[in-house]
Amino acid sequence: MAYELLSREMIYRGRIFELSKDQVRFQSGATVQIDVIHHHGGAAVVALTDKREVVLVKQYRHAVGEFLLELPAGKLDSGDSPNRAAIRELEEEAGFHASDWKLLTTAYPAPGYCGEKLYIYLARELTTVERRPDFDEELEVVYLPFEEALDKIYSGEICDAKTIIGLLATNNLLRGAEK
Repeated sequence: MAYELLSREMIYRGRIFELSKDQVRFQSGATVQIDVIHHHGGAAVVALTDKREVVLVKQYRHAVGEFLLELPAGKLDSGDSPNRAAIRELEEEAGFHASDWKLLTTAYPAPGYCGEKLYIYLARELTTVERRPDFDEELEVVYLPFEEALDKIYSGEICDAKTIIGLLATNNLLRGAEK
């Protein structure tokens, strides 16, 4: 017997996500209520300059009450492909266009309550373009030597999950290319 969705009550519909209260029957037969955030997914970009610097954005995140260093990233708009969203977000948030793209990995940042799937890309061969952040984004573009960005993961200065995943996946790729 598979997990069975018995009912879904939509509680909230916003511009970024929807929230439902689901009644689910587990394989054991137990019935539970699960709150689920429905999200269209997102794309994040590890942008590496020719000087082996990573391009990050520093922005205030109200949910955690802190400024975070993050990869340029954003949600998939209706009809967007993950790659198109990554291209758009790198241009809007960081002011770069890349001619070399590689999908590094995908990740579910919070699968216990959210269906968001992130597509994390590596972008290289960067050229500058005009930044066009969304009206509700106040971003500072930050350039860090790649090794320093890795160090900031271990010191706790970089604590955003998508950024940690992207930087570690890039490190793994780069180390493999050096062998």
